[in-house]
Amino acid sequence: MLIIFPSNAVKAAKQGLKLWYNAALPSLFPFAAGTSLLIYLNLINTLSRFLAPVSEKLFGISPQGFFAFLSGITSGYPIGASTIAGLYEANRISKDEALHLILFCNNSGPLFILGTVGSVMLKNQKSGLILLMSHYLAPVTIALALKPFAPKFRASCNEKTNSSLSFGKALSPAIEKTSLSMINVGGFIVFFSVITELVSLTGILKSVSSPLSHLGIDPLLSESFILALVEMTKGCALISQWSEPLRLPFLSLLISFGGLCVAAQSISFLSSVGLPVGNYIKGKLISAVLSFAYCIIIAAAVKTFINS
Repeated sequence: MLIIFPSNAVKAAKQGLKLWYNAALPSLFPFAAGTSLLIYLNLINTLSRFLAPVSEKLFGISPQGFFAFLSGITSGYPIGASTIAGLYEANRISKDEALHLILFCNNSGPLFILGTVGSVMLKNQKSGLILLMSHYLAPVTIALALKPFAPKFRASCNEKTNSSLSFGKALSPAIEKTSLSMINVGGFIVFFSVITELVSLTGILKSVSSPLSHLGIDPLLSESFILALVEMTKGCALISQWSEPLRLPFLSLLISFGGLCVAAQSISFLSSVGLPVGNYIKGKLISAVLSFAYCIIIAAAVKTFINS
């Protein structure tokens, strides 16, 4: 297909590169570098004293695990997975806790939901807030539901197992590791941008979406939804053109699932430190279903409140 559609492939690759340069890199790099720096400086222990009361009582996880959760919901994909991998590699969390955290700690950031999707794509800040609430309620629900099953974190993982580096010595490896991670993210974005373009140019998409069409779903909607499952940002742009009432719930579902591109990025971080990815896939599927349901409920409640 690359030989048959060379110009389309090059164009899609350039679009993916622009998306990485203009959107992903500026929003992800500062958070990722800061998180990596905190780990190298061993400042996680200092933060743990403040996070411990909340993390243990609310979710039954270690303060380090709660730090990963906060990183995931504030920084966006794939920082949550990257943070879990970094903490596990530095022996700040056990393997059991890392596998537990994977279920709910890798989520989209508020900047993407409120800014990119809400303000730019939907041109409606209220819709962005509905998506934000439904998106964050899903992982919180999973974390609360799994609290009785949370593994007991080892005390050895909460102690200062590695000597602290000075800021100057910690900054260089933190920047280097983050830069390599961002190149990795950019590669995935470009790759899946090309895949999405090639799939849309062939008859593969129609054949895959035909079962949905037989269920009475509009062919254009089913095709755009399947494309959305491949690459989230481009998919959100397609779904944002749908009419109500399908638009918001399916946007919420897609943002929580993340698409195959985000999944590949996140799995690459987890696999690099030897963590299996089964729990990640389970968590994203459950989160997608929960956010879909929450979005319907919240949107209906807002509509009722406005009309009353």
